[in-house]
Amino acid sequence: MKKIAFALFLSGLVAISSVTAQTKPFRFGIKLSPSLGWLKPNTEGYESQGVDVGFGWGFMCDITLTDNYFFSTGFDMEWNYGGLQYPDIYDADTVTLTRDYKLKYIDIPLSIKMKTNQFEKWAFFGQLGLAPGFRIGATADDSYRFANNSIAEKNKTDITDDINLFRTSVLIGAGTEFYIDESTCIVASLSFKNGITNVLKGTNAVDKSLNEKAHYNGLSLNIGIIF
Repeated sequence: MKKIAFALFLSGLVAISSVTAQTKPFRFGIKLSPSLGWLKPNTEGYESQGVDVGFGWGFMCDITLTDNYFFSTGFDMEWNYGGLQYPDIYDADTVTLTRDYKLKYIDIPLSIKMKTNQFEKWAFFGQLGLAPGFRIGATADDSYRFANNSIAEKNKTDITDDINLFRTSVLIGAGTEFYIDESTCIVASLSFKNGITNVLKGTNAVDKSLNEKAHYNGLSLNIGIIF
C-alpha cells in the first residue's frame, strides 16, 4: 500500500513538473479598453439617458492553474459615463434634472480564464468572474429644466458624496490571443460588466422616501499584449 501511495505521489510530481515546464506560471500584460456604458436606474421616476462612450486601461495577470485554465486578475482604471433624468430641487423650485455622470473607478477583476489549445498562432478563450472596484472620482454635468421650459446648467459638479465608494460587477468575456513568439501574444477580447451593486447613495430631493438606486453596466473592447 505504501509503495502504491509513493508511486502515485511521484506521478503527481511528474505531472505538475510537466505542466510547469510547458506553461509559464505567471503571464503579465497591459491593455487599452474603449467602452460603451449606461446607468440602469431602479428608482421610481428615474430614467436612463442611454449609452455613453467611456475609456480605460489596465494591467493583466494570468496565473496558471493547468495548461488551459488560468486565474486572471490585475486592475482596470476606468472612466465610466452615463446619464439619468429625474425630479430635483433648484432654488426651491421643483425641476427636471438631466445629469451626465462622469465616474472614475479602479476595478480588480477576479475571473477564471478558460483557453483552447493553440491552433498555429491562435488560441481562443472565455472568462467568467467578478469585478469589485472602488470610486476614485465623480463629477457631473447638470441641466435643470423648469416648469416654463427655461434651463439652467452646472458643469463639473463634484458629486463624490452622491456615489458609493465600492461597487461590484459580474464579469463575462471572450477573446483571442495571437502569438508573436512562444510566450508573447497580442490579445483582443470583448468583456461585459453587469453591475450588481448600487452606485448611487442618498434620497431624492423631491421625495425623501425614494432611495436613489442605479447599476452601471458596460461593454468593453480590450486590446493588449501579454508577455
